[in-house]
Amino acid sequence: MRLKVNLLLIFLSLTCWGTAQFVDLNESRYLDSIEAIIKQPQKETTDSIKAMANLRLSDYWSAKDTMKAIHYLQSAKRLMHNNSFLNAVYPYFQGGILFERNVDSTQKLYMRAVSLLSEIKSPDSYYFRAQAWNNFCVLEQMKDHKERYLDLMLNKAIPMAEASGRNDELGLLYVNVALAFSNTNNYVKADTYFSLGLQSIRKGPYYLNSISAYCYLRSSRNKLFMGQTKIAKSMLDTVYSIIAPYPKSDNFLDYYEYLGMYYRMEKEHDASIEALNKGLALSKELNAVYNTYSIRFQQYKTYTDQGNYRHARNVLDAIMHSPVVSRAGNRVLCYYEMAKTYERLGDYRAAYGWMQRYSSLQDSLHQEDIQGKINALEIKFRTSEKEKKILALQGENSQRELDQQKAKYTSRLLLVICGFLGLLILLAIFYYRHQNKLKEKDHKGQLRVLEQQRQIQVTEAMLEGEEKERVRMARDLHDGLGGILAGVKLNLSGWVDDTRERSKDPELIKTMHQLDNAVSELRRIARNMIPETLLKFGLNQALKDLVAFYDGPQTQINFQYFGIKNHLSVSMQLNIYRIIQELLSNAIKHGEATQIVLQCSQNEKNFLITVEDNGRGFDTGQLQKVKGIGLHNLKSRVDFLKGRMEIISSPGEGTTVNIEIEIYETN
Repeated sequence: MRLKVNLLLIFLSLTCWGTAQFVDLNESRYLDSIEAIIKQPQKETTDSIKAMANLRLSDYWSAKDTMKAIHYLQSAKRLMHNNSFLNAVYPYFQGGILFERNVDSTQKLYMRAVSLLSEIKSPDSYYFRAQAWNNFCVLEQMKDHKERYLDLMLNKAIPMAEASGRNDELGLLYVNVALAFSNTNNYVKADTYFSLGLQSIRKGPYYLNSISAYCYLRSSRNKLFMGQTKIAKSMLDTVYSIIAPYPKSDNFLDYYEYLGMYYRMEKEHDASIEALNKGLALSKELNAVYNTYSIRFQQYKTYTDQGNYRHARNVLDAIMHSPVVSRAGNRVLCYYEMAKTYERLGDYRAAYGWMQRYSSLQDSLHQEDIQGKINALEIKFRTSEKEKKILALQGENSQRELDQQKAKYTSRLLLVICGFLGLLILLAIFYYRHQNKLKEKDHKGQLRVLEQQRQIQVTEAMLEGEEKERVRMARDLHDGLGGILAGVKLNLSGWVDDTRERSKDPELIKTMHQLDNAVSELRRIARNMIPETLLKFGLNQALKDLVAFYDGPQTQINFQYFGIKNHLSVSMQLNIYRIIQELLSNAIKHGEATQIVLQCSQNEKNFLITVEDNGRGFDTGQLQKVKGIGLHNLKSRVDFLKGRMEIISSPGEGTTVNIEIEIYETN
C-alpha cells in the first residue's frame, strides 16, 4: 500500500494521507499477481487490461522508485490507444509521480483527470474522481489551507466515493477528515468521523486487511488523546492480529509508537521504552526516516515523565540533527522542549539560549505569549549567576560589600529591562517601516496590473490586425493571383487543344501539371489563412479538418476531444484554432515528431488543450533565449485569453504542452 504523507509537526500531528491503490499486506504476492497480467500472451488478455496493470504498478512505485514509476507509466501509454477511460485516468497517475515535487502542476493534473472522468458515468469513474479530489485536498493541506481542505473533502471527495459504491474508499476519506480534526485538538469531532470510517470499512472487501490496519491505528491514536486508553489498547490489539503474520510491515512502525504512548499514559514506563525500542529498530531496518524520529520523540516524552532528564535531552539532541527538524514547525517544538529540558536540569544558561531561538522562530510563525517565559528564564539565569558570586564572596567580604553587590545586580537588572524596552521600540519602528514597504508594494502591484491590461489591449489589437491581414492576403491570393493562374491555364488549354501535336508535347504536359499544382497550392494557402470550416461549422469540425491536413504517412495524429461546444465567440474559437495550429506545426516542423496526441476538452469555466509528441524535445531552460515569432505569437494568444501554458520537454524525450484557457466570452 503506497501512501503519501507530509509530516509537518510530525511529533504531534499527522497529515491526512493521499489515497492510492491499496496493496495486500503481502506486497510481493501483490506485485507478482500484477506482473503476471502484464506477461500474459496477447490472446489471453487485452491491451486495456495490461495498460491498467502498468498504471497500478506505476502508482505503487511512485513513492519508492521514480524511474520505475515512469517506466510503467510509459508502458501503459503505449497500450491505451483510444480507450477513453484510460486516457481520462492517465493524468491522475501522472500526478502520483510528481505529487510533492511540484504541487501546483500535480493539482492541475488531478483536476484534468476529474474533468475528463466527468464525461464517463461508471463506478470506476466515480472511484478515481474521489481519489483525485482526495489527493488534491492533501496538497491543499500541505499549503496550510485547512478550511479549503475540509470543504473540498466533505463536498467533493466524499460524495464521489459514495457514488462509486466502494465502502473501503469512503471509509478512508472519513478517516482523513477525522485526522484533520484530530490535528487541531478537536478529538470529539474527530471521533465521530473515525466511527463513520470504521463502519464503512467493515462493510468493504478489505476488512481485517491493510486498510483496516491503517484506520484502526489512526483511530487508536485519537482515543489516546481523548484519554480513553482502554479502548485504544483494544484497537491496537485488533491491529496486531491483522499484521502479526507480516513482521516487516511498515504498519508495525505506527503500532509500536502508539503502544509506547499507551504504556506511557498508563505509567508503565519500562514497557513503553521496550515497545518504542522495537519500533526504532524496525524503522532503521526499513530506512523509515520520519518514523524514526517520531518514535524517538515518544521516547523523549517517556524519559521526561520518568524524570530521566539526561536521557530525554540525549534523545532530543538526536532529533535536532534529523532532516525532520528542517521544517519550521518542528524546529519551534524542538527548541521549546530543549529549553524546558535544560530548565529541568537546572542549566538556565542553556535553557535561556534555546528559549531565545524558540522566541525568534515563533515570532516568524505569528505565535504569541512567549516573551514572559523568556523574561522568567532570564531572571532565573541572572539570579543564579549572581547568587554564585555572592556565595563565593560571602566568606571574604563584609556585609557592606555584599549590599554593594546586590545594588550592582539591581542596576544591571534595570539595564536589562531598559534594553528590553529599547528592543520593543526598535521592533515598533521596524513594523512601521515594514507597513510602509507593503503599501509601496501594493502601489507597484496596481501599476503592474494597469500595465498588464495595457499589454492585453495591445495584444488584442495586434491579433485582430493579424487576422484582418490574413483575410486580405487570402482574398488577394484567391481572387487576384488565383484568377490570373486560372486564366493562364484556360488559355494554355485552348492553345493545346487546337493542335493534336501540341497535346503530345511532354514539356507542355509537364508545364500544365505544374500549373495545376500551383493553383492547388494557392487554394490550400488561402484556406489555411481563412479557416472557412470554423466560420461555417464551428471549432470542432475545424480542428478535425486541421488534424486531417497534418495527418499523413510520416506523421500520425491522434485527436481526442471531450465536450467541445460552439457557444464560444468567433474570436475565441479563432484564437484557439490558431494556438493548436501553431502547436501542431511546431511539433512537425521543429520537433520532427512521427506520433502526436492532441486532446481538447471543455467545461463551463475552462478550455483545456494538451499536445504530446515523440519528437526531438528540447531544453526548457533555454525558452527565455528563444526569439522565434511562432513561440511569441503562441504566448501572446494564450496571455490574451487569460490562459496558462506549461511546457514539459527534454532533449530526446519529446514535448508535452498543456494549456488551460478561461472561458469568459460567449455569443
